[in-house]
Amino acid sequence: MRTVSEGDWLSYLAKSKQKKLEPEAAVSPEVQLIVGETYVAKGTKRKKRG
Repeated sequence: MRTVSEGDWLSYLAKSKQKKLEPEAAVSPEVQLIVGETYVAKGTKRKKRG
């Protein structure tokens, strides 16, 4: 394991904060992945015997 100098550490922190503040690239709605429930039957139908 190596030791990181104070200046390097502070520059790393500054870069990571800047990266968090930058908005992510805009994604068009056609390409955007939709996450959520899709229509799924709540239960399975069983055949009645008899």
